[in-house]
Amino acid sequence: MTYTLDCAVLSLPAQALSTQRWLAHMQPALVRTRLHRLDWSSMDDAAGMLPALAMVLRRYDICVLPIERNSLAWFRTALAGAAQGQGIRFDTPLLGLMHQVCAVAVRDLVHLGLDDYLYRQDDADVVRARMLTLMARHGRQRLKGPDIVLDGLADAMLPAGRTAHYPTGIMELPGRYAVSDARPWQRQASPGPAGRASGDESFKQAKRRVTDRFEQAYLHDLLHRARGNITHASRIARKHRRSLWALMSKHQIRAEPYRVDITP
Repeated sequence: MTYTLDCAVLSLPAQALSTQRWLAHMQPALVRTRLHRLDWSSMDDAAGMLPALAMVLRRYDICVLPIERNSLAWFRTALAGAAQGQGIRFDTPLLGLMHQVCAVAVRDLVHLGLDDYLYRQDDADVVRARMLTLMARHGRQRLKGPDIVLDGLADAMLPAGRTAHYPTGIMELPGRYAVSDARPWQRQASPGPAGRASGDESFKQAKRRVTDRFEQAYLHDLLHRARGNITHASRIARKHRRSLWALMSKHQIRAEPYRVDITP
């Protein structure tokens, strides 16, 4: 199943130029992802912005909020206003696009209702992987179908133009793992590129293939969340540092590419 993400990108008048530059740079590099710029003209109505857009944003998978140092206070008010919206159900996950925002401010935004965040310097592979992981956590795969989560994460880890074949049915949810109706061992084998199940594949081989791909997807997301900090990553995964290092070595995954300075 091929699935295209539709993401709204909110543009404030004060940062219209920087948002447009990011869109022009990011859109051509993103695989199966459409970025739709939404203009919000009233800088005086921060608290009412998200409730006013609630119905419009339901047609999108994710709403990206470009948050900069000079718009930080405005977005704090906007998130607080969304949390206090009376009788308004806000379903669209909010993804912050940070630029020159310190770690303390990021944590504050998360407490106010921001679902996840990334940084303007993140490349297209990281951006799409982050979006797919956010959708899985937010539960929107139940609306869009079970095939998108790891299938999309696989494509996000590969260069543009290449297609990966991740098993469907395995989705990361907060604090637990769930198996969807489309289980990989129930799918009929069909001829295809290397790495896809073949008709003579044994149970042990299929299990190892599925497990390896799940571990790779989980490690990439884990290291991104921890910003390459192995100690932090081991705490999130509730796994000993040595065991985590061993798993990373097994899949030849390094922490260095994920180490991004988040201070201004």
